Amino acid sequence: MKEVFHYLNLSSLKSGQTTEDSRFSLERELLVNCAGSINTRRPHKSNVAGGRADYYLIYVTEGSLFFNSCGKSVYLEPFDAIVLPPNTPYFQSLDKNGELNYLWAHFTGSNTESILKQFGIKPFPYIHKVSQKNHLQTRFQRLFDCFLKRDKFLERDLSASLEKLLIELARGISNCESPRISLSKSINYINNYYNTSIKIPDLAKMDGLSVTQYNLNFKAQMGMPPTKYIIKLRMDTAIELMASSDLPVCQIGEMCGYDDYNFFAKVFKAYTGLSPKKYMETIL
Repeated sequence: MKEVFHYLNLSSLKSGQTTEDSRFSLERELLVNCAGSINTRRPHKSNVAGGRADYYLIYVTEGSLFFNSCGKSVYLEPFDAIVLPPNTPYFQSLDKNGELNYLWAHFTGSNTESILKQFGIKPFPYIHKVSQKNHLQTRFQRLFDCFLKRDKFLERDLSASLEKLLIELARGISNCESPRISLSKSINYINNYYNTSIKIPDLAKMDGLSVTQYNLNFKAQMGMPPTKYIIKLRMDTAIELMASSDLPVCQIGEMCGYDDYNFFAKVFKAYTGLSPKKYMETIL
């Protein structure tokens, strides 16, 4: 996979300004300093001990970005957005396997704080869960296109594009905060039939969702994907049976939905760090 670091900024500053971090205008409510995107699988770290002089917007589209600031450490997942206020120290890194893709922008202006409050966009440590139906990526691309024109309308165009981007973010937040979709049918089914063959498309159909919608809603409500929830339910049951019965481990595996003992042992070790037999020895 090709690694992409996309960075765009204003090359010239007004009289008396020294860096794009410090650009400020009393004439404009919003002023864009720079923007870009990052797409990589390589380790990616950024430690800004003193923070920046402007606002920092991050929107993750793929992968997981570790972010630490204000004494809070989080993993930003797809469709997560944060806004870091000026002069706030932060550290961010890619420390998980897989592809990372996120969009970002640095901005300031005479009325930025008020606009963010008006739009319901809270500063970090608040994490905004954005609806997957939003068009933020399109708005970011429009922002990038503005930089490439470099004509006399550049700053006005950037300001207008940023405002539309923030409006799209606010709409995405609002849509995501609508009432939760009920997953009661499929969750009840999993809890009752966890030891049988369960297919995600069948679960999604029970609640009238596509597989993608189902996976996203399930993770949002249960804190983990449905496949991981099923494994957890099976493994916790196996552990309980080991502690409360004298059944052989191969039979316990079958009772938890695994006809193949070797596969059961592999999953159990991944979950507990011990093979079923070793685990049994620790509780005897």
